[in-house]
Amino acid sequence: MIYENFNIKSFMENHITQNSNMILFSSRVGIGKTTFAIYFIQELFKQNKKVLFFSLENSVDELTHKIKDITKSYSFFNNLYLSNEINQEKILREIKKNSNISLIIFDYLQLYKFDEKFLEKLKSMKIPILILSQLNRQNLKNKIPNKKDIREIELLDKYIDIFLFLYKNSDENVEIFTKK
Repeated sequence: MIYENFNIKSFMENHITQNSNMILFSSRVGIGKTTFAIYFIQELFKQNKKVLFFSLENSVDELTHKIKDITKSYSFFNNLYLSNEINQEKILREIKKNSNISLIIFDYLQLYKFDEKFLEKLKSMKIPILILSQLNRQNLKNKIPNKKDIREIELLDKYIDIFLFLYKNSDENVEIFTKK
């Protein structure tokens, strides 16, 4: 696993399964945001938890294959809802329709164009949310990213509880770090 310096189980216990945090997970293009989200899904499946995954980045078929490749199983489909829905009201209805949700994932922020009303409704549902986001491309080569490097941060900043960053350091190793 490329995330050796990051304890997914511990992070999930402290920030997802026990809390209703809104987490923004950012990296440059092609570093592994969706793969990382699938590791979260895999951990939740082990606990028989339910996940809603909304993606405009990948088709439902592509996501299904990615998830199967990582989890090595199709048995997760009872606990997973995959969607390419973009309409915010339909997304909210889908969330309300599904009970006992342990995590909602959006892949990725810049394709969804969230508005403040939608974010407020999501936050009020008290369900952990993981939003994948791309970093601005300017000045990121070998630089440790921060909130200012996130596209669309102005709208999201007051809703996000935890910022996760995935980046390649100068040695081309992938690192993850968090900021509140």
